[in-house]
Amino acid sequence: MLMFVASGGLRSFTQEELDQFFDALSRLGIFFKDLEKDEVIPNALWAEWGYVAEEMKGERWLQALHPDDRERVRARFNEYKQGSDEITQSEYRIVTRSREVRWILSKSILFGGDSESTHHKMVAIDYDVTAMKEAEEEIARARADAEAHAREAELLREAGAAIASTLDRSRAVRRVLSFLAKTVPYETATVQVLEEDVLEIVDCSGPVRRGWGPGTVHALGDYPGYRRVVEAQEPELLVCPVDEIPELPEHVQGETISWIGVPLRAQAEAVGILTLSAPDCESFGQEHLRLATSIADYVALAIQNARLFEEAHRAAITDPLTGVYTRYWFIPYVEQEIAAALRDPTPLSLLVFDLDHFKQLNDTYGHPAGDDVLAGLIRAISGVLRAANPICRLGGEEFAVLLPGADVDVAQAVANRLCETAAATRYDCCPERPVTISVGVAGLDETCREYRELLSRADKALYRAKAAGRNRVVVYGAEG
Repeated sequence: MLMFVASGGLRSFTQEELDQFFDALSRLGIFFKDLEKDEVIPNALWAEWGYVAEEMKGERWLQALHPDDRERVRARFNEYKQGSDEITQSEYRIVTRSREVRWILSKSILFGGDSESTHHKMVAIDYDVTAMKEAEEEIARARADAEAHAREAELLREAGAAIASTLDRSRAVRRVLSFLAKTVPYETATVQVLEEDVLEIVDCSGPVRRGWGPGTVHALGDYPGYRRVVEAQEPELLVCPVDEIPELPEHVQGETISWIGVPLRAQAEAVGILTLSAPDCESFGQEHLRLATSIADYVALAIQNARLFEEAHRAAITDPLTGVYTRYWFIPYVEQEIAAALRDPTPLSLLVFDLDHFKQLNDTYGHPAGDDVLAGLIRAISGVLRAANPICRLGGEEFAVLLPGADVDVAQAVANRLCETAAATRYDCCPERPVTISVGVAGLDETCREYRELLSRADKALYRAKAAGRNRVVVYGAEG
């Protein structure tokens, strides 16, 4: 008969009540273990998981634990039995008979024995905290995902800032690849732009630079993997075995076991490809493919921005009819050359010429014919000049030529050749009519040290050449 002290005094339990009492404790997760006699009264949790009292004797109960937790719990339990703590608490995993993994929070207390002996009885309570653990893991995963998304967002922000900070294609791509390396463990990366069926490497990173650096070009059809990604406009992730990797240049074959290829798209058209490779099978996963695909959009934007800027810049500095430079480019260039000539004293001259009686030509043959004459004349004159002597269309039928390193005597000889070339050139629109030019020449000296004055003097010489009968050369200061 068990005597139980209640708030109302002593009360006797019947056997039935005693059985009900222990059953209630069992269902609450409480169990009893006599360490000295190796006797166990398990709780309902262990029975539910398929284990009986016999399997909980000695250290046999440890076999039910998850292998990763077993040694840790064994060490802690042996330490606990030696009486290091009267009360202990631990968490571990149980593998049930149905192979399900459950998390347990176990609290226990030792008692029995006198003050000089080791306690040999234990009462413990087990809580099934699987749901709580799963919630914690879900929260941890969500936090990790949030942190990953935050890192990716920051990476994309940095990539966008890199693109916004420069219109230089190579510089923008180089910065984006540097940012990408923070989250994707690649060894080799390339960014290649597509022009018709030819790929050109804008920039690259890693060992590939040894033999396949920026500026390298190759046919799209040379490498099936590249062609597949570009034509399908779909990203690819390929890993081991090696024979699944697309055919690559010899320079990168030894660097590649895992490979990512992402098309660069602008306005629904493929403008190139981003490739990443690594020398082992575990380097890349779907998250890396997703990130590379997001980055590719920024790379494509950088390429497109640079291309549009280059086209706009070319349009701004190039005369659309004749193909020569405009004032937008020519004036700063001349000022730069003048500064260099003054810094390290060297001669420099400027020619200014225009077509004689050009208004009559337009009135007689029409403006389209006039355009043909201008374009044809500049082609002929360009063939006489060196690449270091740029031509500028100042406006209408007036042009200028810069001659760095040439004094006025040399400049006069060049101008005479231009006059001869112009007079000898014939045009389909007016084959019977010669087109001549008048040329004014001016050079730097102690009294002329800037562009405005140099242009003014060459203009004055040009007007005097016209007044003197046209189809001739006049040097400023030598007219009389």
